[in-house]
Amino acid sequence: MKKNESPNVCILLSTYNGIRYIDEQIKSVLSQSDVNLNIFIRDDGSTDELFLKQLETYSNHSKIVIKYGENLGVVGSFWWLLRHAPDADYYAFCDQDDYWLPTKLARAIELISKVSCPALYCSVLNYTDENLNSLGISRKPNVESYFHNSLVENVATGCSVVINDRLKEIALKTTSVNSILMHDWWLYILASAFGRVLYDDKSYIYYRQHGGNVVGGTPSYFLNLISRIHRFRKGQGSWLAQVRVFYEIYGDFLDADNKKVLLALDGYHDGILSRFKLVLSNDCPRRCNPIDDVIFKVMMLFKLFK
Repeated sequence: MKKNESPNVCILLSTYNGIRYIDEQIKSVLSQSDVNLNIFIRDDGSTDELFLKQLETYSNHSKIVIKYGENLGVVGSFWWLLRHAPDADYYAFCDQDDYWLPTKLARAIELISKVSCPALYCSVLNYTDENLNSLGISRKPNVESYFHNSLVENVATGCSVVINDRLKEIALKTTSVNSILMHDWWLYILASAFGRVLYDDKSYIYYRQHGGNVVGGTPSYFLNLISRIHRFRKGQGSWLAQVRVFYEIYGDFLDADNKKVLLALDGYHDGILSRFKLVLSNDCPRRCNPIDDVIFKVMMLFKLFK
């Protein structure tokens, strides 16, 4: 990107039977200020003929490219988009049912452009109902070490995430997404390990809460806790498996301090004394909320993670 030129941003949008909000979302993306953008859409095997016809109306738009494929699920579909995306300075992840304020991308790039390393921008969210009436702002997480946190918790909500091309280059070394719990979580781990995480305490997105959300959020801590327990009981996978895959792919590229954190987790598979030492160690991964962190470490102590 030449000096004084507007940055090029590729918007990665995975769709699935999203007729209700897709027009409003795409219009809000196209209304972004101070950027050159294109929208790279992959439909993840939608079955709603009305939605597919609606999506097709954008096929001749100069800034929109649409691809159709089989149902890969959220992670697979977004990773396909990232792998096949046209070259750009920045890449922004987009859900089909939110609403972006006009300065969302410009704000993200304002922060990312100040660093030269692989970087990920994310932000707090303005939760709304289906009609975009505000329900409250999410809290900025209290994170002392992003890498320690990233292994066990995701604070980077995908619809707010913007990454630079350097982080994309690292991300594409990922050989399989089978053990990745969410694409945004994986990118959060990568940015924490090899670059910078830039967390914005201001929101430039309306994040709809409705029955169709794949992974919704809520401004209530207790409702969030119930939601997390529910997802855990449904068996959405193990963070330990995700960490193992991360180490297999990227372990040789880690600095000594980050590698030490991962190696400390070997104690989890030994006896209770080793796990006791682990949870008291400064190398133990940790969650943002102090209560969450205590619960997490008790579960580690009694080997409740698989």
